[in-house]
Amino acid sequence: MIRKDTSGLITGDPSVEIRGHIEKVRTGFNEINRRCGWPLLTEEEIEGIM
Repeated sequence: MIRKDTSGLITGDPSVEIRGHIEKVRTGFNEINRRCGWPLLTEEEIEGIM
């Protein structure tokens, strides 16, 4: 079965979609922080949140 996620990624493997969404969340933390002028999180801090 072919799926299309909100980013337009088309994949036949749902685990690929899940990993893509997780990566968006991981990078999203610092994107939000950067726009708000807040300090960026380290990889260790992001991993602790996840």
